[in-house]
Amino acid sequence: MPKYSSKERSAIYRARKKAIDSVLERRNNFSVMEQVKNPNNVLLPHPNSPSLSSTTISFQQIQHNFNNHDVLDYHIENFEDGNTSMGATTKGHVVTSIPIQSTEEDLLERLNLWYLTNNKHCLSSYDELLKVLKNSHPELPVCAKTALKSLKCSTLTGMKNFRGKMGGFYFYTGFVNKLTALCLHNKDLRKEIASQKFIKIIIGIDGVPLFEHSKEKVGAWVICAKILSKNFYIPPITIGAFVGTSKPERSFLQDVVEEFSVICQQNFCFEMVHDDDKKSPCSKTQVKLIGICADAPARSMIKETVSSNATEGCERCCSKSRCCNHRMCYVPDLASDKMRTDQAFRKLQYSDHHKLKEKDPPPIFKLPQFDLVNSFFLDVMHLADEGVAKRLLSNYFCGPKKLKIRTNDLKQIDLDMESWRRELKSDDFQRPLTNIEFFTEWKASSFRDFSLYFGIVFLKPYLNPSQYLHFLKFSCAMRTLRNKKQCLVEKCVSDADNMLREFVSDWDKIIGHPDTVFCVHNLIHISNDVRRTNLPLDELSAYAFENEYGKLKSLVKSSNQPAAQLQKRLYEKEQVYQIYKIFEQTPVLSSGKGGVLKSLRYKGYEIFPASKGDSFVMLRSSHKVYKVLKIVNNGEILLESVEYPRVGEFFLQPMNSAKLGIFKLVEPDKLRPQKPKNLKLQEISCKIYLVRYKKYYISFPALHSL
Repeated sequence: MPKYSSKERSAIYRARKKAIDSVLERRNNFSVMEQVKNPNNVLLPHPNSPSLSSTTISFQQIQHNFNNHDVLDYHIENFEDGNTSMGATTKGHVVTSIPIQSTEEDLLERLNLWYLTNNKHCLSSYDELLKVLKNSHPELPVCAKTALKSLKCSTLTGMKNFRGKMGGFYFYTGFVNKLTALCLHNKDLRKEIASQKFIKIIIGIDGVPLFEHSKEKVGAWVICAKILSKNFYIPPITIGAFVGTSKPERSFLQDVVEEFSVICQQNFCFEMVHDDDKKSPCSKTQVKLIGICADAPARSMIKETVSSNATEGCERCCSKSRCCNHRMCYVPDLASDKMRTDQAFRKLQYSDHHKLKEKDPPPIFKLPQFDLVNSFFLDVMHLADEGVAKRLLSNYFCGPKKLKIRTNDLKQIDLDMESWRRELKSDDFQRPLTNIEFFTEWKASSFRDFSLYFGIVFLKPYLNPSQYLHFLKFSCAMRTLRNKKQCLVEKCVSDADNMLREFVSDWDKIIGHPDTVFCVHNLIHISNDVRRTNLPLDELSAYAFENEYGKLKSLVKSSNQPAAQLQKRLYEKEQVYQIYKIFEQTPVLSSGKGGVLKSLRYKGYEIFPASKGDSFVMLRSSHKVYKVLKIVNNGEILLESVEYPRVGEFFLQPMNSAKLGIFKLVEPDKLRPQKPKNLKLQEISCKIYLVRYKKYYISFPALHSL
């Protein structure tokens, strides 16, 4: 063993201990126990260990017995229930991950999983790691490309840009190949697909900036496919990309159009392979393309229409915009103009709307049984969250004097948000709201959270009644159209549509000058997407695709042949298919120290009794709100809870807040303590977030748990 100084030993000790702790945190299905040595130097299992016969895997030589240091030895228990697997994340449950085995052959698969799930590392760092492990594990390869089975040569096609000049390189892997591999790697997904008549697919297309090289911006135009599932969240699959310095030519979509033209008319067949390597007869499932998700510039490029700031830029109706205050605005009275139809669009009857680059129509016209007008979704992320919500808050926070909230009141809103973060913050909000002075740097998810939850409470004391009612029309309509249950009820969708039309018609009156721009005008059409698909707006949004685009940026490490890098890294990542189970049909419990149950996961929501922001639920029948104090499992799972008494509704216009599950609550009387009530899981309707308003608490149902 090499000689180290005391400082070096301390640094190595801390680094290794930190590495072990980070690994153990990510393995949420594992139980971590401290290794205790008896006088005979024999390892004693933890008293809460379920079985002495369960397989135990120890990290060997992770901690050395340095002088003047205590030795911390950890071992991980692999339970025999089959739920323990490598690659489990702290958020969501990885269903398809590589299980831990005690054999040496599985070491390479685990190393590949580590590399492919950590985008921060490059191939050279993996090469160095393999060289270090080669001495103790001779069976490992020396080169990372050999370990990952990388493509020896990339299959790229040169492609011109939209100006007709050589613009970059293009590759297309195909949707059927990716779906087949996905089904072969995932038993639960195969069963779900085999039980359905058809698979719903949404295609996402957008441009992703990669880096700047020689004063030129290099980006990728990516084609992704998202599979909609009832019980799983499947991240979008990248099936093609163009990498260059500008937009691609129209043949960019030729391959994806040809493939979906075939598979949408034929049944998709695959063999069900069971654990005993027996194959069942081919299962036939139809693939159904329900729409394309893209922002306004991408939709304009795909359909070859005028841009959104043109006179006839609206994609759904024939309303015309006019220039007002250096921006193109729509007149609210023209919102009732006739709607565009697929038949007229295919016949190129909208001469001022089309912008064909050639005599022939673009490749997207060749898709059979595809509505070229209504099947291009109006993405709620760009339209409502980054568009309308940001525009509203800009008027409230730094707009004209007529609308702007006073500076002292803005500081009070900051204090209210800080109080919520300190007292009632829920871990479901991945991006906690920062101070208002930095609101221009908020992401789309922050504008969404403010408009759906916090703005309803924090803005009420500082807006006049007409402004607050105007904001509530937008917020209530968005909550209705994002609700999985209410989007299936025609009356709820119609009410939301009416509120949005009133919101758009009153926009200029509230703002004080013509300002009905493209994103505001298109709110009158967004409810049609919910009617056609019977899906909430979040299912049709670009949030999932944007997450995938962000991961693609980290795959390109240098400016040398970025297209080849992207293709090879995507091929390597096919070895890891992470599918997250979002609706557990059976409850999943997590225990802490001493065997105390610390969390419950069930049907899309997670309850933490120790956290005030994640411990409230609403009952299904009475709509009463309870705070969970303790989780009890005595053969039947019960939630020991106390009720937060309901005082009344929070608002009555534009609709009764009780229809949205929004109530005013008070804290239980401490002088007259309640007797805790045991709730069954079947009684719970959804998870609840609380926001303080004066002496009350305002309840908001978590939309993802409904």
